[in-house]
Amino acid sequence: MRVTGLPGGVVGAGLGAGVALLAVGPAGVVLGGVAGWLGTVISGGSSQWHPGDVLADRGAVGPWEKFLLVALTPQHVAMSSWCGYFSAEDGGGQAVHANRRAIGPWETATLIRNPNNTVSLQAPAGHYLTAETGGGRECNWNRTAIGPWEQFWMEYQPDGTFALKTFSKGTFVSVQ
Repeated sequence: MRVTGLPGGVVGAGLGAGVALLAVGPAGVVLGGVAGWLGTVISGGSSQWHPGDVLADRGAVGPWEKFLLVALTPQHVAMSSWCGYFSAEDGGGQAVHANRRAIGPWETATLIRNPNNTVSLQAPAGHYLTAETGGGRECNWNRTAIGPWEQFWMEYQPDGTFALKTFSKGTFVSVQ
């Protein structure tokens, strides 16, 4: 298993970032969870988003928009966020959440390199990751073909992570 956020399988910096993420791991997740809970309490419990929900609504890259790529095979990957691994519940066909602690079948995706240099991610049941309306809303694993909403730019970050930028609207995927 290789962990990287770098092109061409460069592992060093990606692994270093993964170790840094693990070092922060439980404390960062606890702090993130407490921050999410406080936000819900302060807003009177009306927050519609929960820790691990995946949106494509950010205009810039911050900590919640950075991911690590775990190469399981040449085509199969898992993506890790500050809150956990991306998961396609029941293999796909519904919402995506990034709140899983371990890689299992639902946390594995096929990485597809498109002719226009974007990437698409396909869940085990065949559904593709989509940014609803091309960005600005939630993400789901519910499309059966690759169109503009299912294409993302992988933007590599100086710390060895990467960000997913929507092809259609140029917004970044984030994990709440």
